[in-house]
Amino acid sequence: MRTQRSRTAQIKPKHQKGSVLLICLILMIAVTLLGISSMNTTIVEHKIVSNTRNQTLALSGAESALSEATEIIQGQSGTQKRSGIRLQDLQNNDMIIDRSNLNSLVSTATITLNGTQSTSIPLWGAGAVTNNPSYLGSSSKSNWWASSANTSALSKDLTSTNAQLANNNYFLATNPRYVIEKGEFIPDDLNPNTLAAYRGRQAFTAISRSSGSTATVNSTLQASVATRFR
Repeated sequence: MRTQRSRTAQIKPKHQKGSVLLICLILMIAVTLLGISSMNTTIVEHKIVSNTRNQTLALSGAESALSEATEIIQGQSGTQKRSGIRLQDLQNNDMIIDRSNLNSLVSTATITLNGTQSTSIPLWGAGAVTNNPSYLGSSSKSNWWASSANTSALSKDLTSTNAQLANNNYFLATNPRYVIEKGEFIPDDLNPNTLAAYRGRQAFTAISRSSGSTATVNSTLQASVATRFR
């Protein structure tokens, strides 16, 4: 009697070439590159948003300073109760020593801020400031703007010392400042008596400057304002 022996089929392993591993490596590299590209895009967008925010803060600060200078020129009271420039402030000294010298003041005007606080602001002569646009526009002249002998600071503190602004991370690097420059007098008519009596409108130029959340960004604004004293 014959016994049949069962033969177990032996499967020979196929030769592996590593194609799956190569594909996985390619996919990993592609995903890594996409991640790096997305991260770089996010960083660039963040910088753009930060710069835009910085420039917006600088512009807002300059607008606040320009608004205060305009209110002083027009003698508006409003919530700040600013007394404004008096006719006597213009008549005390009406001469310019040297228009090219920014240290030549016409006079100083004493105004009242916030109802009780009095302060003296520089009152420049016609052309003393506006005839030096390159000087005032230079970033290296920030010390000139910071001097109380040359410019006036915004009465409201917008820097980090303002606790409310600091908590909201919405403060400026330096408080906005402004310049008031006396312009030409515009008489109501050509009658010499009218000019002598100072009947007409007095023109002023207000210039404001403000930094953003960092001192590297600055915004400068200028406005022409006319007011009547009589």
